This record gives sequence, C-alpha cells and structure tokens, in this order.
Amino acid sequence: MTKAIDKLIKDIDENDWKNQIDLNKTRTDADNVHSDGFYFFDINIHRTMILIEFQDGEATVVWAGTHQEYETTFKNNRNTIKKWFMETQFNISELIDAGKIQSELDFERALIADRKLRILSKENPRYKTVRKKLRDLIEQYESQHWSADSKISDEKLLESDVAEFLAEKERLFIQRRKELIRKKLKNLNLTQQDFGKILGHQSKSYMSELMNGVSPFSLKDLIVINRLLKIELVDLVPTILSQSEIVKIRTTIKKLDNPKLKLSKDDLVIA
Repeated sequence: MTKAIDKLIKDIDENDWKNQIDLNKTRTDADNVHSDGFYFFDINIHRTMILIEFQDGEATVVWAGTHQEYETTFKNNRNTIKKWFMETQFNISELIDAGKIQSELDFERALIADRKLRILSKENPRYKTVRKKLRDLIEQYESQHWSADSKISDEKLLESDVAEFLAEKERLFIQRRKELIRKKLKNLNLTQQDFGKILGHQSKSYMSELMNGVSPFSLKDLIVINRLLKIELVDLVPTILSQSEIVKIRTTIKKLDNPKLKLSKDDLVIA
C-alpha cells in the first residue's frame, strides 16, 4: 500500500499534466469524475481508491477509501459524486455551474453568499456578474418552492428551519475563522494578500472569497494555516453534515435505543 501511494505522489510530482490525455499516459487508472479536476486513482492493493483534486498546479487528496466504501458513498454514480461535493462544502462556482439550487441548505447558503458578494463587489466589479447569476438562481428556487402558488407542507417548513439553522451556524463559524486568521496575520505583520501568495493564490479577490467562505479553502490551505499561524484545526474546518446524513444518523441512534448515546440539537452540526 505504502509503495503504491508513494508511486502516486512521485507521478504527481514528476509530471506536468495539462489534461486528462496527458494524465492517462502516465496513470491509466485515473478516472475523471468531475469537470473541475477530480480524479479517482485505483491503488489496487485492498482496492483502495483515492480521490484527488487538481487545482492551480496543486494536488489535494479529497477522499480515500476501499472500493466497497466508494460504492457505499458514491454508488458508482458520477452525479452522486458531484452531489456529495455540493453537500459537504459550499462553493459558489459549483452552484452557478450546476445552474440550479437543489436543497434548502444551499438556498440558505446562497442568501448569505449574496450578501457577502454585495460587499465584495465594491472591491472587484467582476463580482457583480457573479452576484447577478446567483440572484437568478435564488429567484428561480423561490419561485418554484416558495411562491404563493406552491404547496408548502409542514415537512418543507421544518426542512427550511433546519437549513436556516445550519447555514447560520456555518456563517458564524466562517466569521470566527476569518477573525482568527486576520488576528494572527496582524501579529506577524502579514497582509491577507501576502499570505495568499504563501498559499499559492496570487489573486487578492480570490483570497477574499476564501476568507468569507464564498469559496472553500483546500485541505492544503487549512494545513498550512494550521502549521504557520498556529490555529487549531477545530477552528479551521467546519464539521457540517448534510441534512440527509444527519437524519439517517439520528434515526439509527434512535433505533439502537442506547441511553448512553444521546444527541443535542447542536450535535453533528458545527463544533
């Protein structure tokens, strides 16, 4: 196993892959499962699979597991893989590319992102275009699910309440993280833009997106922030689960009927 992973790391380091054709010349096991550069690599031993994102010349491990775990999580379905990314992290580019808001949680996140983009638009006019696309999706979702003609059930209202709660917890987490990072940068006499260069992000506006939670930090970003700024990972990584997963876990725990295993409203959301 170790040799196979070392070989994958060596292949990544030694090759300047420009597209999937170049990649497959070196790694015939590479399977492009997402248009934004996500690839599964079959490590063979124990049928281990590693999902890697290639972005800005960097490779980040996003998921790893056995083939059986892959089937359980992604059900051998590329659409399920995309949905998994949408549920576990908010990425405005992903949402706009999808052309549709698909859940109450993403709807609430989009409303928060809209307010943030209004502020970011003052820094960079290009965000006006992004915000316009996002607002179109918000209006489309509202028209379909929350118009006067829509049949709004009690279940829909409950889903909306839970989504609003999760999105607000996430917003507060991101705000607290931003304040922690800025405080550390100030102590080190580093600007946000300079620190972005350390992370490999040359764009000032992109660093603003990351800091404000409009785009997600990569795992590599968070590790560097943890090591250089000495901020605990628990303060950097939002531990949010999708609503469907929370319901499944709570239902299973209820069936187990174990008095020692109890969950409060805040459990399984964000630490």
